[in-house]
Amino acid sequence: MLYKKISQTDLTIKDSEDFYSKVDSLFQKLKDTEIVGFIPSNNPLLMNVDPSRFAVSICTVDGQIYNFGDVDEYVCMHQLSSVVSYLSVLEEHGQELVSAYIGTEPNGKLFDSLELMNGIPHNPLISSGALMSCSLFHNKRKSILTLPHENFLKAC
Repeated sequence: MLYKKISQTDLTIKDSEDFYSKVDSLFQKLKDTEIVGFIPSNNPLLMNVDPSRFAVSICTVDGQIYNFGDVDEYVCMHQLSSVVSYLSVLEEHGQELVSAYIGTEPNGKLFDSLELMNGIPHNPLISSGALMSCSLFHNKRKSILTLPHENFLKAC
């Protein structure tokens, strides 16, 4: 569905000036927000990251590119891929099916946690949730989509 909308340019921004003005306004409000939390020390890619860096980049389906903030800095895409994978499987299978395999609860654990809650990952942003998202991605075989959660437990 998403890919169809993209190819038909149904996702183009009709009033880009107004849209980017709103994004810029939101960006200005958020960039000075107090930083809460910490950078994980167990990930070498993140250990030396300046937590005050903040950026937003938008590339529209028709090729417009807008950048705000520290866009020339390198970013570790490791955790961002979890979001993309999760949103893709939501689009592909729907909330009801995906919720049977991945929770949406915060767990207070590190991102690399493989812990489960009631036999499923707590949420899509920890490693167990990201792994489950990947296992559902482009998976049309009903036999796999209906396997008991015990098989995932064995994999972890």
